[in-house]
Amino acid sequence: WACLTDDDYYIVAGYWGPWGGLESDIHVIKIDSLGNTIWADTYGGTGSENISDGLKTPDNEIILIGLTSSFGAGENDAYILKIDTNGDTLWTKAYGLGDWDYGLSICPTLDNNYLILCDFYYLDCESSQLTLIKIDENGDSLWSRRYEAFAGIGRSIIPTSDGGYIFGGYSNNPGYLDDYWFVRTDANGDTLWMKTVGHGDDQRGYS
Repeated sequence: WACLTDDDYYIVAGYWGPWGGLESDIHVIKIDSLGNTIWADTYGGTGSENISDGLKTPDNEIILIGLTSSFGAGENDAYILKIDTNGDTLWTKAYGLGDWDYGLSICPTLDNNYLILCDFYYLDCESSQLTLIKIDENGDSLWSRRYEAFAGIGRSIIPTSDGGYIFGGYSNNPGYLDDYWFVRTDANGDTLWMKTVGHGDDQRGYS
């Protein structure tokens, strides 16, 4: 993931760890227009952390979303890290309801909060639920909505002009080919419609 900062530098974020190992850390680099490193830092604990998405806030700070096995209550939890453009940590949050929980995507809301798309997976029943969580600027949860994930796997979420959201990815019905999959919600996360699009082979949407 990458973005342009207000001071005309770039923030590039990913994760790294030993080849073949289970431990990884979030790795963030600030570079100039020629690719020269301004600073680089890693973030994580004794387990594994990685990211899947991020955004730059209106006050020129960075929020990254992914997963952690170092913090939280489950084996993996959805993880959010907020840093400033000097790389200093402002806050971190872990969210989880299942055994293997992932943070997939984040977008701003019209009321200056944020919406995160997560997948909560339960090992005992081998099922998962897509979950939207609305958070405030401090990462505290305002509300959450769950969606039965047998219909699909979410990968990306964007706001719509009327205050609602569209998220999508691909269907994941066991024994069937995958199709593109889209869900449209209102501002409260309630489903307005759900669509799948397919042409006989596997189709997977990511963004």
